[in-house]
Amino acid sequence: MSVLVNNAGIAGWGSMEQQSLASFRRVLDVDLRGPWLGMRAVAPSLRRAGGGVT
Repeated sequence: MSVLVNNAGIAGWGSMEQQSLASFRRVLDVDLRGPWLGMRAVAPSLRRAGGGVT
């Protein structure tokens, strides 16, 4: 059986004007790139097991 629990996320603190570009990129890396990398890693296993559900 193949399972992926894609459960990660962070938020930036303060107003948009106070946030640095590096801080915003960190939010994107964790909230968007992290789940994508997880799905990409398990996709072959899920396919072999007959698919997956969302």
